[in-house]
Parts: sequence; structure tokens; C-alpha cells
Amino acid sequence: MQSVTYRADLSPCTPLKYQQDIEKYAGNIECSECEARAWFVRGSLGGVREKAACFAAHHEDGCQIKTVILVIDGEDAGPSDGADTAQIVVDLNKRSSQTIMAPEPSNKPPVYSPWGSLQKKYANASDYPINKSLRQILSHLIRNPNYPEDDATIKVVTDGGRVALEGSIRSLLSSQHQLSNIELGSVRLFWGLITNVNRRNGLVWLNCGDYLTEPSLLVSDENLEEEMLSAFKLHDMNELAGARFIVIGWLSGSEKKPIINFGFAKYIAFVKYRIKDEEEQEK
Repeated sequence: MQSVTYRADLSPCTPLKYQQDIEKYAGNIECSECEARAWFVRGSLGGVREKAACFAAHHEDGCQIKTVILVIDGEDAGPSDGADTAQIVVDLNKRSSQTIMAPEPSNKPPVYSPWGSLQKKYANASDYPINKSLRQILSHLIRNPNYPEDDATIKVVTDGGRVALEGSIRSLLSSQHQLSNIELGSVRLFWGLITNVNRRNGLVWLNCGDYLTEPSLLVSDENLEEEMLSAFKLHDMNELAGARFIVIGWLSGSEKKPIINFGFAKYIAFVKYRIKDEEEQEK
């Protein structure tokens, strides 16, 4: 899309206007027809063809002004046929057999969380199977936001066999639009859409809309940012604009500005998207 609607006053916004005032428009734009939240996609000069800057969105079915096709970036998030999702058990201590382990620096401070003070033991977030399990739940939610409609349960076991989260997925799951009655500090599953990324005072904020008034995921320090860049093969955090997420974390902030916190990259999973190339569309 080369034009979207600025939600505050319903005025049109072009890529040029967006880049001239990112602070104003980021998280506050939507498709002019179906009103799906939109995000900015930077242009590029690499490759055979120059790609102009544009906007993208997860459009509603039947939207007539969808001008780009989004495809999942990386492996498909969908569960295999016949996958049993009635009970998901995640063991954070279970590592793949061929993992190269790297010790944490001895002077690295512990992470403070609702589980107490935690010292990370393994440097590679992909050592753990949680991302695959969370992606399975997320893939169901993308297809059906009311998932699960039955009594599916989840149990997450972390260091030393401690149960970090256990119970009905439905009762523990909250979308970015359902945070008003959530107890601050309680550990839950959160999911939603990242529309923009910004950096304030050295902290990275993955925003679900307007940075000032809508939920954000807080990347609380440089170590967590580096861990996420490595685990999810990102060049920079801005690549998460347009991604769906699911995370085990806790809520802070206020009703006006909810903040979703998490300690390690192993507690979060994404389904990232990219714009389908013209060459791919022609096949």
C-alpha cells in the first residue's frame, strides 16, 4: 500500500509523510478500507530490483486495496497433521543433543522476575523446545483467535523442575486487547501483533500500536536484545514489525499503558512475515 489512514484524524498518510514524522504515525495507521492495523516497510536497493517503501497489513478477507502479499518468513508455523495439542508440556531444561553450550559471564547480573532472581544457565535460546511449542499455540490462534475451544492445558517446567506455568490455556491466555483486568505481576501467556519498534533510554519496545497508550513488550536490557537477535536470526529488532507473538511473561505499567515483561528469549515465539517477491508471485 502507498497510502494508509492516520487513526487520530482519519487523514491519509504516505510513506514519505510517515518517514518525515515517525513519532506521530508509528502504531497509529491502518488500512483505509478494512481498518486492519498497518506498519511501515522500508525500501531497499539490494537485489535485482529496487523495492520502494510501502505499508503492509494483515488485511481482512475481501479487502480490495491489498497491494502486497505477505508470506511467513522462515519455517511454517502450522502444526503437523494430527498433532495432539490437548496437553502441551514444555521442559526448559531439555536441550537438543547437538547443542554447543556457552557459559554466561560470571559477572552477569541475574534477571529479576515473578519467579524470583534467575541466573541464566545456557546462552543459546534455541537449546530449548519452548519456541516450537509456543509457535504451535500461536499458529492455532492466528487461524482461530478463540482457540482453544476445549480444555487444552499447558505445563511449563523450568530450572530445577520448577513449574513456571500450569493450567488451562484458555484461562492463562490473554490477547493484547484483553489486559484491563489482569493482575500486575501474574505470570501468563500473552499474544498479539507488533506494529512498530522503538528505542527509548537504551531499552527496546516492541509496540502493539501507539507507544504511549497501547501495550508494548519490553526488551529490558542489551543482553536480552542480543539473545533475541541471535535466537530469531534478526539483523535488527525492526524486522519484528508485522510479526505475531506469543510470550510467557508478566504485566506491569498501568491500565493506560500496559507493559508485557519477559526474562529470556526462550519464553517468546514469533511468526514473522515478509512481502512476497514479484518473482515468487509469477511462479
